[in-house]
Amino acid sequence: MPFDERIRRRKQIESRYKLICNIGERYEPPPKKTPNKKGRDKRTKGRNLVERLIREQDAILAFAFNKQVPFTNNLAERDIRPAKVKLKISNCFRTFAGAEIYARIEGFVSTSRKNNRNVFSELCSTFEGYNFITNSCYADF
Repeated sequence: MPFDERIRRRKQIESRYKLICNIGERYEPPPKKTPNKKGRDKRTKGRNLVERLIREQDAILAFAFNKQVPFTNNLAERDIRPAKVKLKISNCFRTFAGAEIYARIEGFVSTSRKNNRNVFSELCSTFEGYNFITNSCYADF
């Protein structure tokens, strides 16, 4: 797609997004100041959502402009789940070094799966000195 076309579409998407946020602001106006009351006034859940959508516009629309950004963070949540399950079962890691080792192994397994590789064969080839990420041999070192 030509660069001018991408810029035009980006502006179109951003203007629609701002229109939706403006509609949300009309339906959920900011709280009115009450005299003789300390602290902030209570906001509704809808108002909090509208404010977050306006504040985080770049992060929310990142998937629309960059094909490498996923629509959801479900993959990241799936990566965290095994560590959380381990913590729930064992209640803690005994040492910080043990937690680091566990995270390194889980990261390797997750990366292997994301690259459609067999985890066991990749572990074997890594122990033999080959790394699937760089496709190079470290046996010379």
